[in-house]
Amino acid sequence: MPKRPCELVITPDNKTILSADKFGDVFALPLIESDAPKSGETTPAQKSGSSTPLTSQSYKPQANEFTVHTLRNRKALENQKLILEARAKDEKAEGPQFEHTLLLGHVSMLTAITVGIHDNRQYIITADRDEHIRISRSMPQAHIIEGFCLGHDEFVSTICIPPTRPELLVSGGGDDDLYVWNWASCQLLSKANLLGEAQQRYPETDKVAVTRIFACRPKQQNAGQTKTLFFIICERYV
Repeated sequence: MPKRPCELVITPDNKTILSADKFGDVFALPLIESDAPKSGETTPAQKSGSSTPLTSQSYKPQANEFTVHTLRNRKALENQKLILEARAKDEKAEGPQFEHTLLLGHVSMLTAITVGIHDNRQYIITADRDEHIRISRSMPQAHIIEGFCLGHDEFVSTICIPPTRPELLVSGGGDDDLYVWNWASCQLLSKANLLGEAQQRYPETDKVAVTRIFACRPKQQNAGQTKTLFFIICERYV
């Protein structure tokens, strides 16, 4: 991947992988890679209108230490050389050769991603370390933001849509509580305190941080029940 991935989710049609990375970007990759390139597919160089991409080998600075005399121009030349050296290192590392499409991006590190369905339309739900939960449209309109679920005071580390209540979203992170949302309307419905539960068992606990939320439906239920169990993995600090 172009950047370090941190979270993956597969779309409900089992055709696409959504990969979130530490730099705040979400990429779409086909679950089953096709060997044949897409018709009309262009390279980044072709998209920019250039026949030859600019590389460290194709471009060399015309100036050198003997032709540049002022301190300002010498600094500019040094910066230019540093850029070319960094570009040469990037060229040595092979980029991804498989099909991947940039869908959306956050300005901070992404921490969680999931897919929700509302009114037969898919949405990409992402969370970051700056307390944001974003609701975006799915492909091919992932750049359109439908809204934000705002209310966390600390970073958001994980989000979960229960299988029995697809209209709900449960989120957790550095806060003392779990948050329950109606994600389609971006409305906070309730909170469940975790710090108090931890302190009942471990009185010395001063802080908790949620790392993962799992939801499942019990196999044996009474008629008409849609009960969901949540399993919370969290770290505690003393």
